[in-house]
Amino acid sequence: MTIHSFRRTAAPGLALTLVLGLAACSGGDSNPATPGDEEFLAGSPSQTTGPTSSPDTDASEDPSGSPGAAEPNAAALRAIAVAEDDAGGTAYAVEGAGASVWEVDVAVDDRTVQVEVNADGDVLSTGDDDLDVDDRSAVDDAAFALPDAIDRVLAFSGGTLEEAELDDPHWSVTVDEQGDDVDYRVHLETGELTGDE
Repeated sequence: MTIHSFRRTAAPGLALTLVLGLAACSGGDSNPATPGDEEFLAGSPSQTTGPTSSPDTDASEDPSGSPGAAEPNAAALRAIAVAEDDAGGTAYAVEGAGASVWEVDVAVDDRTVQVEVNADGDVLSTGDDDLDVDDRSAVDDAAFALPDAIDRVLAFSGGTLEEAELDDPHWSVTVDEQGDDVDYRVHLETGELTGDE
């Protein structure tokens, strides 16, 4: 009887020890794949489906696990959104222009407006020129916008955006992957991602 009584009292104690041990290991984060970001759930549609068209997404919470690439990528996407809003058109090229400054080309009617935006989202300068008719047509017909193409490439490569531009029938996106510039292409209509050839 003593042994049987011991088993009854030991089982709840063991269960409590296991529960406390598991709680300590989890660190209190219900989603260990994405620490510190309660809104981005691992396996959510925004992570498993195609790119989003919202450049306002905070890319500094980078699920790829490469924190060094996250902030420049977030600044580039923010610069695109700011430039489009400032110029009133559709971005079709972006390029880093020195430390924390992005040059964004925006199609506005038959003009191209180049907008310089810093990492804080401030417009530094603007200028305009004629827009190529073929570029205007490609931008109008694209099913995947420039931010969508960039999102798709960054999700795949985990690198840092260097530049992206229209290269009909693709978006050409260059990223820095551990010191090497790697080029990708995203089809304007299908969103198919391939290596640049």
